[in-house]
Amino acid sequence: HEGWAFAVLHEAGQAASRKGATAAAVRYLRRAADIGYAVEPSARVLIDLGLAEAAAGEPGSLDRFEDALELVTDSAERADALYSLGQTLFTFGRYANASAAFRRGTELFVGGDEQVRMRFEGAAWAAEFHIAPTLPESISVADGDGPGDRAVLAVTSLHRALTVPPASAAGELAIRALGGGALLREQTSLGPGVSLATIALLHSGRLREAQEAADVTVGDARRRGA
Repeated sequence: HEGWAFAVLHEAGQAASRKGATAAAVRYLRRAADIGYAVEPSARVLIDLGLAEAAAGEPGSLDRFEDALELVTDSAERADALYSLGQTLFTFGRYANASAAFRRGTELFVGGDEQVRMRFEGAAWAAEFHIAPTLPESISVADGDGPGDRAVLAVTSLHRALTVPPASAAGELAIRALGGGALLREQTSLGPGVSLATIALLHSGRLREAQEAADVTVGDARRRGA
């Protein structure tokens, strides 16, 4: 229960998560959380534990994040925590849970940072698209060049390519969504939007751009060990 043990366990849990050793990560981080609670609950440890539990397929991760969010006052950190949870769930194919996490972020930022809210909104649509490929009746207007605009455009581009003729018109939306690599930098290859925009390019007949987008996404995945 000494401070150095807490720090070592937290670091070991983070390292195990990076290497994909989810069972070890959960074990280390749960022990770190137990030590932390003896003094003062650590939001960062709870967030990391929630991510590890989500990656391990444990349903308690959503509750863990709710606990962590109660301890976080900084809006940027709250956004990062929720988005990380949604992306982790998305990566492991838990699309309904991912959507719920992203929708929670959308609710938190209503009336706040519009780009952050749209980023969550676009990610939620992307997760839901894997369950039923339709868009909701109310769609934010993505007329800028921010991360939220790109997140919305990514899923909108594929929807348009599949449902609004001519399909070629959706290609421009997909190009805007990818933003010359900006979307990949913002979401990484594990994110919910990059693949949708790439598939939209395929359906719109822009095969060269689709191949280029796929190549750089594969490169990012390899660097991450994914």
